[in-house]
Amino acid sequence: MQYSCEFTPDHESDHRDMALFVTFAGVLVSLVFRFCVYYLRIMSSMEYKLYDVQTVSCTDYTVQVEIPESLWIKWLDKKSDLSFK
Repeated sequence: MQYSCEFTPDHESDHRDMALFVTFAGVLVSLVFRFCVYYLRIMSSMEYKLYDVQTVSCTDYTVQVEIPESLWIKWLDKKSDLSFK
């Protein structure tokens, strides 16, 4: 027994409406997903900056400089001269 494959105009209209709904739902879901990913990326960036600001210390901005011994002796002499005044 064979079945016919003819569609009525109402049946085609129902399929078009369903296709439109599925397309709209797909676009809506993709936009919501994109917004969620964007929101999470921005929030993690702000949380990292907040953590960085809360944990800053003086050692983050210090440098170690090697000075010659002659300069160190001159500094000590000058310091001792100033301490007696």
